[in-house]
Amino acid sequence: SALKVGLFASWEDRVERVMKREGFKSVADAENTIERREKLQREYFGDVYRAQPEDPSLYDIIVDTSSEMIPVASIKIARFARQALVLQTAWFFEAEVFILYSR
Repeated sequence: SALKVGLFASWEDRVERVMKREGFKSVADAENTIERREKLQREYFGDVYRAQPEDPSLYDIIVDTSSEMIPVASIKIARFARQALVLQTAWFFEAEVFILYSR
């Protein structure tokens, strides 16, 4: 199954990042862009998952990119993914051994 990662940040950080990434000179332009994207995201999550994207129970790991630098957050997510893969593999082998011994 897929690893579900929730990335969250403060409104101020998101506005600053959108302004920088998309070259906006106006805070209002960045805020409008974020609001439009969030509206589309909420509609998508509602239609597909019957949930809201802010719901923490949807995610395997949540990272607040306002409190962690993006490169650090990336490393944290990669470590979590490797650990999840190891645990999933260990569970698979335990299940296989159980099936072999239970026959």
